[in-house]
Amino acid sequence: MVKKDESSNFLERYQIANEKDIYKGFLTLKMAEIRVINPDGTFKHRAQRERLVRPDSAAVLVYHKPREEFIFTRQFRYPISDGEPRHILEIPAGGIDESETEKEAAVREVKEEIGYRCEKLDFIAAVYSSPGTSSERIYIYFAEVDDRDVLQEGGGLDEENEDIYLDCLSVEELRNNLSQIRDAKSLIALQWFFTKR
Repeated sequence: MVKKDESSNFLERYQIANEKDIYKGFLTLKMAEIRVINPDGTFKHRAQRERLVRPDSAAVLVYHKPREEFIFTRQFRYPISDGEPRHILEIPAGGIDESETEKEAAVREVKEEIGYRCEKLDFIAAVYSSPGTSSERIYIYFAEVDDRDVLQEGGGLDEENEDIYLDCLSVEELRNNLSQIRDAKSLIALQWFFTKR
């Protein structure tokens, strides 16, 4: 049976109380009491929840048109490493600084991570990376490049302790084996490409 909300404003039934920081580091972890309220004003239930607070980010599916290849980054990622180091293939992405727009961050990240200039960006979507645990929203774009757009070597910034490698995968390889991509933002971008282009 489908559960329907009978109230005029669904969100009026919720309260966030006693929110506090419980950890501040590379990420901020907050904790709060979530209250769900009955129409008569009594509490239906209460629950303690945590959330990771982090800046929004921008990501770009970079397509080298003459070679018919996508340019991916390959990076070690601690959060997916259960006791053993693991890497993942991803489209270039990174946090949006307070002083820049989503598009400016996307252009900067492409330059830093893979060394290309991307002048024209097509907007794909803005998605929450993991709404059950994190505040992060990712703005996803598409850009076409060629060899004239190479600006530098790429590989990330030393001052940010980045160690990024590049992988190029052909359109046909990915069309026939999309399951090799395990990163959600990259899958969203690729599905957009294969649907729209």
